[in-house]
Amino acid sequence: MIRRSYLYIFWLIIAHHIGIAQVLENDLCTQARTITIGEKIVGLHNIGATTTLAESPETIPISCVKTFENDLWFKFTTVDSLNYYEVSVNPVYCNTPAGLQAMIIRADECVADSFVYRACANPREEQLLQLFMEESTEGLNFFIYVDGFDGTECGFTLELSATSNDSRSIVDHKKQQMEYYKEALPPYEPVDMNVSFLNNEATIRWEDDTQSDIALFQVHRVYNRSFLTTGSIIAHIEPTKTVGVGTATYSFSDNKVFLQGESYCYRIVKIDQSGNKSYTESLCIEADLIKDLYVTPITPTEVSGKYIFRYINKRKQDLSFIILDKDHVELKRLLKKKEPKQDGDVTVDMNPYGPGIYYLRAECKEGYFLRKFVVE
Repeated sequence: MIRRSYLYIFWLIIAHHIGIAQVLENDLCTQARTITIGEKIVGLHNIGATTTLAESPETIPISCVKTFENDLWFKFTTVDSLNYYEVSVNPVYCNTPAGLQAMIIRADECVADSFVYRACANPREEQLLQLFMEESTEGLNFFIYVDGFDGTECGFTLELSATSNDSRSIVDHKKQQMEYYKEALPPYEPVDMNVSFLNNEATIRWEDDTQSDIALFQVHRVYNRSFLTTGSIIAHIEPTKTVGVGTATYSFSDNKVFLQGESYCYRIVKIDQSGNKSYTESLCIEADLIKDLYVTPITPTEVSGKYIFRYINKRKQDLSFIILDKDHVELKRLLKKKEPKQDGDVTVDMNPYGPGIYYLRAECKEGYFLRKFVVE
């Protein structure tokens, strides 16, 4: 950290003397600096920049940026025959390891309520940020928002490029943190797809043929049916490869902090080896939270045949812990009457039962947790 501070101060002195540090004339959205396609701006910094977004981060439905401190603004306009745009932000000599965060925003005016977030990058470390956007309509205006994560100050370079064809690699796709969905044909129709809400988590499951052309799956979260166009990319799933035709089952559990009664929607994106994408329809669930109990997954102990789990009881209530076999037939039950508000550990002896798949069902007044575990 001391070395980082010295480098940061040294960079400031050099930038001041040779005149490459830009005056913060684009500290406000209304003063956004124009950047043209193919241009690279060096010697930028966000030292002394102020907060100008009118909306608090919590009210933004889809964005990987959660804190606004010292932002700078740039703008560009899409042109004919170029369909894919990339913004690169390269921080140097930051005063903290957190680095920068950035967004591409579709808007004609600096009115936060009209902003449409098209791309976002927030690595939370000092590294190159790459934002990708597909847009075939010419003459649309976009803002580039660059901000220090948690108030970090950095020097940086900014570059805007565009191509007629999608030149992104699979590695580039894995860097994406959000995506604005534009209608893509053909749609992705997996063998089966469903979304369920259990254990205060949303679980997305789907099946697909183990085709050799599948390079990557993405899982997108969209917050409700009003915001289906923009999705947070919450997971990248590597495909299962087999010799010949087969079917693989995939799943991902989203354990974000859900709000009771709110609707959350998910879609799966399939990316082939050439980078082409196809999207499923969005499936939505309503969060039905168990607020008075939490149960951890059940794990083996150092003692052969003994397994353990922890529960967090948030009110005085009756609790039942039930062990089920793979067909959900009850094997044993532990009842705790009027259990006080406390944390506790429970050890389960599975020695009387053979290897296989089992379930722990923990019941309280509000509902139940169901944890799958394997006895070897």
